[in-house]
Amino acid sequence: MKELQTHAEIKFTRSHLAIPIAQTSGNDTKCLKNQHRITPCRTLKYALQYTLASNETSVNIIFVEDYRFSRIQPLQIHTNENQTLIFSKLPDYVPPLTDINLNCSRDAHGIFDVYGPNLILEFHNIIFANCGQGNEDVMPVILAKYTKKVSFYSCIFRDNVCGAFFAINTDIHIEYSRFQNNSFHSSERLYKKSNDVSAFSGGVGILFQYERRNMSVNVFYTIFIDNRVHVDDSKYYVARKPENAVENGGAMHVTFINKSTFWTTINITSCYFESNKATFGGALLIELFGTTLYNKIFISSTHFIRNYGSQAGGAFLLSLWGFSAKTELTMVDSVFFENWSKSGGAIYVILQSNYSLPHENKEILLFKRLNVSRNAGPAASSVKIVSHLFGPRSVDQVPIFENCSFMNNTNGVLNGYAQLASFIMDRVNIEFHGTNTFSGNTVFGAVYFSNSYIHVYGKLHFLGNVGLQGGAISMQNSQIVVHPGSELLFQDNYATFGGGAIDVVTNGVYHVGVINNQFCFLVYSEHDKIPNEWKVTIKFINNSAALRGPAICIDSLLMCAWDSNSKKVDFYQALKWKPTFHYEGNVLCPDPGIFQQCHQSANGTNGNAISTFASTLQERNGMQTIKTCPGEEAVLDIIAKDELNNSVFTVIADKLPSLSWLSSPESFTAIQPHGSKVRFKYTYNADFVIPINQTIDVYYYDLFSVGRVSKRFTLRPQPCRPGFVQKNGSCVCDRSKTGILGCTTDGHYVQYKEGYWVGVVDHAFTIFPCPFGYCSCPKPPQHGTATSGCFFNAVNRTDHEACANRRFGTLCGKCQDKYTVGIQTFRCVPRQQHTACIWTTVFSFIFTLLFCILILYFNPGLDNELRGPLFFFQVLPLFFPPVQTQVTFNVYNFVVFLASIFDFTIPFFGYFFSKCYILNDQDNLDMLAWSYSSSVIASLVFLVALLLSYKRVILIRRKNAVQCFWVLLILMYSSLMMTSLRIVDCPLIQGKFRLYLQASVTCRERTRHIVLSIVAYILLAGGIVIPMLIVVSTKTNRLKIAPHYLDTLTNKLKEGRVFWWSVDLLRRFLIVALGNLIHIWKEKQVALVLAATFILSIHCYFQPYEETRANISEMIFLFVLSGLGIFQLMDIDDADRDKTNLAIVCIMLFYTIILVAIKLVVFVQNRTKPAVDNEGYERLEGEPSTSATSPTIAVTDQSLEERREKLAFLFSRSESPRPKAERRI
Repeated sequence: MKELQTHAEIKFTRSHLAIPIAQTSGNDTKCLKNQHRITPCRTLKYALQYTLASNETSVNIIFVEDYRFSRIQPLQIHTNENQTLIFSKLPDYVPPLTDINLNCSRDAHGIFDVYGPNLILEFHNIIFANCGQGNEDVMPVILAKYTKKVSFYSCIFRDNVCGAFFAINTDIHIEYSRFQNNSFHSSERLYKKSNDVSAFSGGVGILFQYERRNMSVNVFYTIFIDNRVHVDDSKYYVARKPENAVENGGAMHVTFINKSTFWTTINITSCYFESNKATFGGALLIELFGTTLYNKIFISSTHFIRNYGSQAGGAFLLSLWGFSAKTELTMVDSVFFENWSKSGGAIYVILQSNYSLPHENKEILLFKRLNVSRNAGPAASSVKIVSHLFGPRSVDQVPIFENCSFMNNTNGVLNGYAQLASFIMDRVNIEFHGTNTFSGNTVFGAVYFSNSYIHVYGKLHFLGNVGLQGGAISMQNSQIVVHPGSELLFQDNYATFGGGAIDVVTNGVYHVGVINNQFCFLVYSEHDKIPNEWKVTIKFINNSAALRGPAICIDSLLMCAWDSNSKKVDFYQALKWKPTFHYEGNVLCPDPGIFQQCHQSANGTNGNAISTFASTLQERNGMQTIKTCPGEEAVLDIIAKDELNNSVFTVIADKLPSLSWLSSPESFTAIQPHGSKVRFKYTYNADFVIPINQTIDVYYYDLFSVGRVSKRFTLRPQPCRPGFVQKNGSCVCDRSKTGILGCTTDGHYVQYKEGYWVGVVDHAFTIFPCPFGYCSCPKPPQHGTATSGCFFNAVNRTDHEACANRRFGTLCGKCQDKYTVGIQTFRCVPRQQHTACIWTTVFSFIFTLLFCILILYFNPGLDNELRGPLFFFQVLPLFFPPVQTQVTFNVYNFVVFLASIFDFTIPFFGYFFSKCYILNDQDNLDMLAWSYSSSVIASLVFLVALLLSYKRVILIRRKNAVQCFWVLLILMYSSLMMTSLRIVDCPLIQGKFRLYLQASVTCRERTRHIVLSIVAYILLAGGIVIPMLIVVSTKTNRLKIAPHYLDTLTNKLKEGRVFWWSVDLLRRFLIVALGNLIHIWKEKQVALVLAATFILSIHCYFQPYEETRANISEMIFLFVLSGLGIFQLMDIDDADRDKTNLAIVCIMLFYTIILVAIKLVVFVQNRTKPAVDNEGYERLEGEPSTSATSPTIAVTDQSLEERREKLAFLFSRSESPRPKAERRI
């Protein structure tokens, strides 16, 4: 305490006056106490008043304890005297004080307001904290105006919201200090007029104005952390006037303004800027306005880490405006790491000085040994140096980069559309000295040059950069000048569009060939040297691009194509001059991650290392005229070729003339290197008639060549194609017709359901259900067979594409030339009759004849258990969807084959000999006539047998042939009715009744069809009359038919169910009529299911058979038939449906085969037993009688007695006399 007391009192020495300062106000305060003495201290206000009133040149104001400043207004230090004020802590206090805290209360605006042209202030080991916390209109902690010099040594400014320090026209020296968490907001008191100038900052703000000279700012070993001014993150920010912005320089802001400020030096050495924020210049901002000349800025060994400048200059921003010039910037040995800004993530320099002295030396902006890495931002994540001066000239300032490294800087997208590189030079010339390296810069490339000269004096390396256009360099109207001994290396760069290493856009004015290629984007500093004599090394190694130019992509090689050997333009030798250029492993690759695979597939060649923009557009199919309808797409196969005749990627657009009736929105199409399908479409004004014979020129032009490259086509408008109707200026798909699914987008195909025929009949678009096996299901080439539905070619309108089995014409009703209708009537077969086919036809008729004779001879009856299977298989094909196919055998063919067996028709053999036919030049109408052959043969055999029996040639009556007649009738009834219905099936198609199975035939206009129609109508009438006659005969016997004939219709039927033969025939007619006269399959299927259900209900209600097993068996078959019909309507996969159908049919077939086999064995056994010939029949006249004592006769008489009783019941309801029930022996 003794030492402290010694230094705490006011002392007058030769060197300076020392004043101890305490917290309490007044001049008699006892601030230091001990047991020996009390030393008076002074307040800060008292000490300053005393000092300024004295004649002391040097005063040391010593703080002996922390000081809390509560004044609303700052203390003023205003003097014109030559004085030095030193603010420090008590130097030898024990224990030593590390720092003195000067804290502000909430009411305090600031601490010091300093003015003094001859005043020098020094601050040592003082902490300025918490000022401006409760005020909106604040002052900086220390405000120095027109002061000779202010210095800070080991001071700390923290947590101040009014700005730490602001100086105007004052020399500044800061050393070993710290500025942390200071901020600044606009103050009306400091910023009253819009044209006032500001240089406020969260940390240090310095303003030089009004002819100040030889000023200096020195900042050494100082740390700036978390300082900030107002940050505006607006997406579309509009800056204020440069000279009055208050949002700049988060840590430090220096401004030169007004008239002449000369020879000022700024020296920032070994400082550390971290996490500072501002709208412009996140860490450091230096601005020069007006006439400010010969100023120097030196920044050395300084680190800029994670600073944030929302609009420009994430770490450092330098701007030159007005007539500021001759400014020398030197930045050496500094680090920029993880800074961010929308423009210039690390460094932003804007050169807007209009000052120009051509006779003087150029101004130098030297960047030496910088490490700029991992900075980010939408535009120029590392460095941006630009000039926006009016006129074509560049600025006088020349940035020089020497031995700098730019690594892993990342760019985003500026305002959603701008895509810029990490290093940008715009209208500024630049020089590279030493070894400069750009590596790992991503997203939009390493470097972008615009309207600049780039001089390379040393080594310039680009390694592993990724860009959109130009992985390493993107250039526009710029020129790289290489000097002797320099080296350019481009290795492992990648572009997602074009120019893996370099992408170049040149000025079209210079697209001319000149000796030594002086207008080329890459030139030699010695212009008189030919390219083969350049003393430089330029290497392109393992660069790649996704679309074009793995090494170089340029709009035109003409400026670089002069060849020193041939003395003429040679595109193939451009930029390949030996020994200057070296290319190795440059390939096109869709992704840099698979470069090795791309390199291996290219076999290491470099044939396409260089690519230009498209120079020609070609249509590979030679199409010159476009014939399309309104709204229809025309497909053009266009490929683009560059000046090296390589196929390249480009984007084209179409252009049509302005016509009152025609309109087409401009469309854009990307053309891939292998070519692309370009889709053209137009619409028309419905108020106008389409001029069919008029032609219009359609142009496709290349966007990258700005219309210089184009391709012309001739458009010839067409009326709407079949399947399309006019609506809203376009031809749109007509979905109103049943079966139409839609149309393809190009308007070339109409999509329809399988099972329909689509074509043009009498100039009208027609869709109609197709007969089985007639139609195919065509697919467009680009869709393949997996596409659902079928496709009609509305352009070519070809019938044969929609037809199967060598058919063509309306509903595919005709056979092609040299083909005829085969035994399988849906199939057309070649007219090459083989011997096997002839014998097959002959055998079919012989087999039918023999089968009828055998039935007549053996006289089999129809067992009731076989009625159900017989009905099931005869009508089963009608319940299956007739899928249009060209295959020869499927589930549908299988059930048709089974039906032909149970129907006993000649096509039974046709399924084994599918290529056979009966006669040449026969059509489906002829085959319908041939379908009657089985019935005709059976009828002839039966009539001949009756005739022979009448002539007593054979004893046909003994076998009672009426029973076999019913068998033949039930076998052939379905086929007979089906054939007759098909002959009279004439649907109305486009105003004409056409034969469904042969639509080329107009019904009742040809003799053949008229004759067959008469026969068909007679048979149909008979098919309906016969069941009615059976009902009349079995119920009343009004026809007076002999009882033994009626017995063949009533055998094994329940009493009251003797009409079932009529029901059995009529239910066949019902199913056959519905299955043939309804052509839309789903409608037909619903009708068939309802009919089958109705038949099942009738059978369940009447239960007509005496045998319970027969009733149950038929119920099962009818139930399965209804179930199969419903199953076909379910929306399941066709393959799964076919498998299920086949399984069910096979089960029912297996059951039927077993049942038939059993019945056949029983029939044979009964025929082989010894029995009387006249069992159950009346004897013919002259026949000898048998012995009455025979036991067989007794049994026979008993059976006859039972049958007579049944007949007695039948005739009890008849008007004819009842026969006597007497046994005849």
